[in-house]
Amino acid sequence: MKEKSPEEIFVKELERLLLAAKEKDEFEYVCALMNFSGMGDARALSHIYESQELLFQVSEQIKAAKNLNEATRFFLLLYCHIFEMDEFYNIIGNMLRITLGERYGVLLYNSPTIKPELKPANKIDKLASLAKKAKFELLTDTVYSLYSSPLRNSFFHSSYSLSGDNYHIVSGKNFKINGVMTPMASIRDYVIPMTQSTVNMGGNFFNVLNQARLSYKENKTVIGRLQPDGVKIEIMGHPENGLSGFRTINE
Repeated sequence: MKEKSPEEIFVKELERLLLAAKEKDEFEYVCALMNFSGMGDARALSHIYESQELLFQVSEQIKAAKNLNEATRFFLLLYCHIFEMDEFYNIIGNMLRITLGERYGVLLYNSPTIKPELKPANKIDKLASLAKKAKFELLTDTVYSLYSSPLRNSFFHSSYSLSGDNYHIVSGKNFKINGVMTPMASIRDYVIPMTQSTVNMGGNFFNVLNQARLSYKENKTVIGRLQPDGVKIEIMGHPENGLSGFRTINE
């Protein structure tokens, strides 16, 4: 039997997570699905729309790349962007919290009150801690398997160079490949597989969220934990546009 790729495992586990969160508390789930952070222009309140467009636009540039190194630079750009996306961690983290019976939290891992500021590795650690409690370790194990601090840091801080088929770390922490510390990695055997799988994971992340939002074809009434006795809330759906928001029902 063919072994599943990291991105295939990720999408299956993410779909399972969203289903579990929805069954646990649909109102909190909807808040997480919308990445709700207040009233107003959604594009001004979240980077997720811009990130999605960037991913798909740069992916088209990768397809049109003239050589391996050109494609590698585009892959690295998206690789770093995906692991810097606050909403990636906030949405997954909130879905995990909801399955554990907790409430949705705004700015879960990127609040300005969090000091020191969390790096991608710190955020993945926090997701992994929640995932262990919620029995979703496979989801975060997949994210761990694709994240390389040396790769992210060297590209992000312009401390790398491409030469032939090799990626060189000019300064900074070395790679650990097959138990050996090295400043050099094969582009074909290491960098491309790592970054391509991450780009696929990012695309799957957006696709799963979009499908979940579009599943709300009509309005639906649920009970939200806004008061001790609960509050009736109308989730607003649309036949074509899907989830658009929610409102409390005054009786």
